[in-house]
Amino acid sequence: MGHNSRLVIMFRDPTKEPSAANTDQQPISEYHDKFVGAGYVPVSFPVIEPHSTLTPQWLLAEIFPRTSNFTGLIFTSSNAVKALSGAYQAALASPLGFIDLLPSPTATAVEMVESVLQPQWQRLLSLPIFVVGKATATACHNLLGPTAPAPLVIHGQDSGSAVNLLKIITNSLTASPQSTHLLFLSGDRRRSTLPDGLSERGIQFSEVTVYET
Repeated sequence: MGHNSRLVIMFRDPTKEPSAANTDQQPISEYHDKFVGAGYVPVSFPVIEPHSTLTPQWLLAEIFPRTSNFTGLIFTSSNAVKALSGAYQAALASPLGFIDLLPSPTATAVEMVESVLQPQWQRLLSLPIFVVGKATATACHNLLGPTAPAPLVIHGQDSGSAVNLLKIITNSLTASPQSTHLLFLSGDRRRSTLPDGLSERGIQFSEVTVYET
C-alpha cells in the first residue's frame, strides 16, 4: 500500500487542526484524532464559507434589552457562537459608535462598557446554554467562556443531533414551558426539527439568524 493511500479527505473546517506551528490547538472533530490513531493522514477542506449577519447594532438594540426575559441560549453550530462573540467584540472595540442605541447614553466609552455592555453580556452568558455536539460546546468554552462571569453551564455536548438536544432541553426545564423563553441563534439554512419540536411542546423561543452560508 502506497503512502498516499493513507490519505483521508475530510470536508470540514480545517482551521482548528493541530499544526507544527500550533501544537497546542485541539481539533474540533474527534474523527481527526481517530484517523490519526489508526495511521491515516486526515486533510480537511471547508465545504461552506459562513459569514456573520449579527451586527453590534442588532446585539445592542434587539438582544441586550431582552436579556432579562431569556431563560436559556441555543446554539446548533459553532458558527452561531462565532457570530455572537464577534458582534460583542466589535461593540467593545468601538462602544461610542453605538451610544445612540441606548435609552440613556453615557458620557464615555469606559462608562458604556462598564455600565451597559459588560452587565448585559454577563447576564446573557449566565444562562444555561444548549448545544448540538462537542464542537459547538468547545466553541462556547473558547469564545464565550473567557468573558463569562462564571463557568458556562452547557448541556448537549454529547447530543449529536437536534432530536436528542430537544429531549435534553425538555428534561432540563425547571419551570413550565410557558414560562420558558429560549434565545435560539441559528444559521439561514438550519433544519426545522428543533424549532418545530419546541413549538409542539409549547416551549417559547425567539430565533435570530446570525450567519449565512
